[in-house]
Amino acid sequence: MKTEPTLRAQEIPSFSDDAEADAWLGTHDLSELPFVPDPEPDGLLTVTFSTRLDRRTVARIRTVAQRRGTGATQLVREWVLDRLAAEEAPASESPEEVTAMVRRHHAAVEAAVDSLARRT
Repeated sequence: MKTEPTLRAQEIPSFSDDAEADAWLGTHDLSELPFVPDPEPDGLLTVTFSTRLDRRTVARIRTVAQRRGTGATQLVREWVLDRLAAEEAPASESPEEVTAMVRRHHAAVEAAVDSLARRT
């Protein structure tokens, strides 16, 4: 059976300096408080999701990202979100159809960006 923490987060006081905080923390156990990550400035919570990839795959991702003018992490995030959208699409659209549509969209955006870059 899960027990409630003896100290609640709202019971933690504000401190005027580090010495005051250290003194208070030395007499209180915060280990039972639930972990709540700090929200991002836009209010969304972010979580790091690590996955292992071989060096060749990482190099390929970096090459594509560089060609697109974005970071490798942003590119992978975009791919994951695109695939999730495809998987969550209505039953009338297969994940493959949604993925193809997203790829066409990305290709059109890339072509427009390349065209603009050549003009400047």
